[in-house]
Amino acid sequence: MKSFKEFLSEATKKSSKIDSSGIEVTETGDSIKIRSKESSGPYVGVIKSLYYALSHNEHHEYDDEDKSALNKLHAEANKLKGVQIFSASGVDLSMAAQRKRAAAGRRDAEFKSGTLVVKGMTVDQVKRFVELACDCNNEWADEREARKASAPARKKANAAAAREDAKERTAEFDKEFGKGTRKRITFRQVGGDDGYQWTVFVDGRTYVNGLTRREVDHYVRMAMDGIAKKEKLGKYAGK
Repeated sequence: MKSFKEFLSEATKKSSKIDSSGIEVTETGDSIKIRSKESSGPYVGVIKSLYYALSHNEHHEYDDEDKSALNKLHAEANKLKGVQIFSASGVDLSMAAQRKRAAAGRRDAEFKSGTLVVKGMTVDQVKRFVELACDCNNEWADEREARKASAPARKKANAAAAREDAKERTAEFDKEFGKGTRKRITFRQVGGDDGYQWTVFVDGRTYVNGLTRREVDHYVRMAMDGIAKKEKLGKYAGK
């Protein structure tokens, strides 16, 4: 089953800040229906996060020092006792029932709707949880915007780090196998993309083919070692 963060991340990919006005809470007899007024978007994400919080309420981890909405939602959910949760069609969404359906290979083992029905909670409690779920959406929307704003700087920093790593590796190769030896070796896919089409070349000529990508680095090092040994370069100089 998906984690809470996976559920929320998936549901809020295109979200903007919201409040509880997009969620309808209706009391009917001993149950309360929680419904998104929209068929898609962040309010359905709120319903999904409520589903996860309420159905997993005995399994959440939280930190008393963490003031995030997600932590508050988990902390509040852990306090609940005797809450029952159902889909709009009456399917039991408790963890025990979901595990039983999943073990039987049932495809409806996870909640995929915009409506929940709960028993064992008051309307005020439900509304509080709706507000916390909206706050979770808004926190994630803020984080997403912050990541988006910092993306160019991260890209630049990552590129600089990659260049530095490449420079260090080149220096190590030059010392071990002789200056310029690594530049004489290339590799690429040849003849398809079935996973075994990688070929390593030395001075433009095939050295070995039929490799997976994971095998390439090993054969590149073998090729460098062969050149260095033959031409008395690097660690083989003077031998």
